[in-house]
Amino acid sequence: MPETLLALAQAFKLSPISIFRIAGLLPPGPDDKINFEDWQFMLEQMTDEERNEFWRFGQMKIEMRQEKEKAVRAKSFKPGKVKK
Repeated sequence: MPETLLALAQAFKLSPISIFRIAGLLPPGPDDKINFEDWQFMLEQMTDEERNEFWRFGQMKIEMRQEKEKAVRAKSFKPGKVKK
């Protein structure tokens, strides 16, 4: 059975740890919304150059979201009277 689960993990490009947890052979991971084992598994398959590119892409996405949020706040800003 472990060989089958490892083959499934490879076929679906998932972390073997995740597949073993789904099968009930490992206890559930932390109640994070992020599955760090799958991210680690994916990153380990990349070259250093690919990981650096992926990192820069992630930083760019965060900056874009922050700029968008800033623009929305600025657009909805309504100055009021300042209390003394």
